[in-house]
Amino acid sequence: MIELLILRHAKSDWSTAQRDFDRPLAPRGQRAAPKMAQWLDDNDLPPDRILSSSAVRARQTADFVIEHFGLTENEVTFSDELYLAGSDTWLD
Repeated sequence: MIELLILRHAKSDWSTAQRDFDRPLAPRGQRAAPKMAQWLDDNDLPPDRILSSSAVRARQTADFVIEHFGLTENEVTFSDELYLAGSDTWLD
């Protein structure tokens, strides 16, 4: 059985003048993202594969999970197409 877990990025920084795609995590998000990875671990939800938007805040959040679980680059895909994508794109 395939199980899909959807994880939203941690809190992003709205104080920058950067375009939406380039907004990084806020300090609060940088503190929360490792806790998100730990929550996955505590709940026995280790990812086999990560598909992520390549937006900066999504990538930064995913990086905490990748590091926590020791995933390799073969188990991770960052894609511009996933930024603001609908459910059909994600399921494809």
